[in-house]
Amino acid sequence: MLDGAGSVLRTFTLEPTDSLAAPLPIHAFVDGTLLVSGEPPLEVASAPPEGRVRFHENYAEYDAGGRFTRTLRSRIPGSEVLRATRNGRMLSVPAPFPRRTIVAPQDKLIVLGTNEGPFVDFLRRGDGTWTRIEWRQSARPVERGHLELFVEALVGSAGGGREQLRQILSTALLPKELPWYDAIVVAQDSSIWIREYALPGEDSSLWRVLEPTGHLNATAMLPSSFVPTRIGADGLLGIATDSLNVERVMRFRLIDP
Repeated sequence: MLDGAGSVLRTFTLEPTDSLAAPLPIHAFVDGTLLVSGEPPLEVASAPPEGRVRFHENYAEYDAGGRFTRTLRSRIPGSEVLRATRNGRMLSVPAPFPRRTIVAPQDKLIVLGTNEGPFVDFLRRGDGTWTRIEWRQSARPVERGHLELFVEALVGSAGGGREQLRQILSTALLPKELPWYDAIVVAQDSSIWIREYALPGEDSSLWRVLEPTGHLNATAMLPSSFVPTRIGADGLLGIATDSLNVERVMRFRLIDP
């Protein structure tokens, strides 16, 4: 574990469990508790060698010493990948318009969404109860030109093997609908910001601001290249990524209409 200057504060080993063969810390809370994820043992080895595959993930809390304390959620669908065999080698690439689980931790809340519909679940860390909130949103169908947009965006960011990557993606089965959202951020006031899925090339994205009660508090349009990392009363601070994958820190002020 490192401090803000990059100095090592302490080291520890996360204890594996029956449900987390290779636990991976994804967030450290201010009290030292760790949010940890991991795939169920043996699931990757038993997956089919071809086609769209979505592995499961388990989530747990560990204490500051790296010891398991409790399971939070089990067998949650993870990121969807496309598997293919080329020249005797197993390859995995992002599936077109992938379904994936998005986790947004904050000291009071942990929000978890599988982007399969207009809903997310959240956990109040104090009472350990998961609650689902839903909102109104129309499904966006996958259209003929969408795959080429996805392929061009992914191939454009690849180093080598672009033609092979293009061939693999061109054979993929497509879902009927685009993912419902692709980013979740919990603000300092515990409001939940959810970004509607943006196709490659779309300049702006719609964010819905929901209260934990499910009430739609506001909406905001932000550049699709921007994802906030901190949302406070004074504005949004986050990272914008350009077409060359160069990242910049950006800040936006919040202004009431």
